[in-house]
Amino acid sequence: MRQRALGLLSVAVFVVAACSAAAPTTAPTAAPTTAPTAATTAPTTSPSESPSAVPTEAPTSPPATGGGAFIVTRLSDFPTCFHPVCFQTGNQYMNFQLLYNSLVKVEADETTMIPDLADTWKVSPDATTFTFSLNPNAKWHDGRPVTADDVIFTAAQAAQFADSYVGTYPITNWLVVKGADTVKGTTNVPEGLKKIDAQTVEFTLAAPNAVWLRNLTDPAYMIMPKHLLEQFTAGDALKASDFVTGKATIGSGPYKMVTFTPDQAIEYTAHTEYHKGAPKIEQLIYRLNGNPDTAAAQLQGNNELHMVFDLKPTDFDVLNGKEGIEIKQVPGVGQQSLQFPVSNPLVADKRVRQAIYYAFDRKTLLETAFNGAGKLLHIWLSFDENNPNLDKYEHDPDKAKMLIAEAEADGFDKSKELRIIYYPEEPGWNEIAAALENDLRAVGLNPKLDPSDSAGWTAKLPDPTTYEISLQCCGSNLYPDKASGFFNCKTPVGTFYANCDLDAKFVASRSTGDAAEQKKIYDEIAELLNEEVPYGWLWAVANTHANSTKVSGFTYYPNARESFSQIEKWTFTP
Repeated sequence: MRQRALGLLSVAVFVVAACSAAAPTTAPTAAPTTAPTAATTAPTTSPSESPSAVPTEAPTSPPATGGGAFIVTRLSDFPTCFHPVCFQTGNQYMNFQLLYNSLVKVEADETTMIPDLADTWKVSPDATTFTFSLNPNAKWHDGRPVTADDVIFTAAQAAQFADSYVGTYPITNWLVVKGADTVKGTTNVPEGLKKIDAQTVEFTLAAPNAVWLRNLTDPAYMIMPKHLLEQFTAGDALKASDFVTGKATIGSGPYKMVTFTPDQAIEYTAHTEYHKGAPKIEQLIYRLNGNPDTAAAQLQGNNELHMVFDLKPTDFDVLNGKEGIEIKQVPGVGQQSLQFPVSNPLVADKRVRQAIYYAFDRKTLLETAFNGAGKLLHIWLSFDENNPNLDKYEHDPDKAKMLIAEAEADGFDKSKELRIIYYPEEPGWNEIAAALENDLRAVGLNPKLDPSDSAGWTAKLPDPTTYEISLQCCGSNLYPDKASGFFNCKTPVGTFYANCDLDAKFVASRSTGDAAEQKKIYDEIAELLNEEVPYGWLWAVANTHANSTKVSGFTYYPNARESFSQIEKWTFTP
């Protein structure tokens, strides 16, 4: 694994702007020390125009097919939410990239930081103070300017409504701002947020954080419009608003929402006053709830689809060599896994979780049902998989039976149902669920498949009494600190695994710029998680994407959901 490590406490103050230099494939352990000094030149704005109207209610019929619009889909679910307060899926993330901006983005190498709302930024030598200069031409879709007030409002409201955020990606960056822990449930602004001027904002953190800047690229940190959302004083009211539910959604991103038809499609038109330049594709339709079994055929159809993310791996052979179609398998940063709600008595014993892991023949499943499109895992993707102290949990039914017997001696009842929840429209989950059920039954357990629609599956996840195993995919596991957001000993999330020593190790890893010391801490974290098995990591996903040759000027990101990062540069020939 190629690493770039720099001493955190000796890092010079630096200014970052757009750059095209090559970078390593892994995230740096500390903030970079050098960058081009010239700020990105702001594009000339086009003449002012009235913002496109957003309907006050969803249309009753699906949008038209074809015409001059670029039609794209990602094969996964889409909860109706257009705000980080209820962010859950990659489909939401991709639409957030059309609608909104974060302060910074990342290149397709997943390392090189590039401007988004911020043209330039500075980081203090101890990585506790971050100062951002915003592009002065950035505008909301209603024509209002984007300012430092919007940035401060976004971070402050997230801290105030912290208990209301239920997203897959936690808002850790906002919560580590100095004073953020004192404003929950109030209307106060954390002391670590400071407006320098209308286009400059300063963040001061409670402690050094070597990965804070890189983490800002997550969808949880999209900047929201203060003038439209400051009226809400509670998270529940915000979630129920027309803004969040897609009836009156306004962003600053490259596309304006025209219509949102739940479970069918979202229509967009180009934001012609976009601060990075008007998008070259004028109309875009994002299809929702695509069918993995028909997507390949639709891509070959008459303007039914022009691009599909996350096809079934077997579709590679179906589409490879087809005229007018490009298909790629891209090594990804997501992982298929089993999520155990460890506060549920049936899976509270780590020996039961280990037994399930040993019982599951994931190697054979990956090679057969998924054409080998992935890499087997035994720890969270991005940790050192070659650590000799890690158990690889290779398929071993006899060891699984032994662990089950040990757990039975201490009160585990293997006759009770192990409910496996999943969303059957997620590519591959039907195959994983069926194989898991078969393998668990073979070692004497009593699995029960419990498929749900997207809303039903999402509703069960926070309630550990409703399931024993949930299928999970895919995440953005670019570097070890990404895992930290899934563990909180004070307010357990995800698997409900609570270990304050684990949390402290993540904090320590962020606070050092010594690469060897950071590696040592990450190895300790990996060993702990590998033994405790709050998740059963199956394999790293190789993403299968395809597009019409009518689309050009784009790059598929390893983290596929970031692929719209520079969509304003894409071209499409109807």
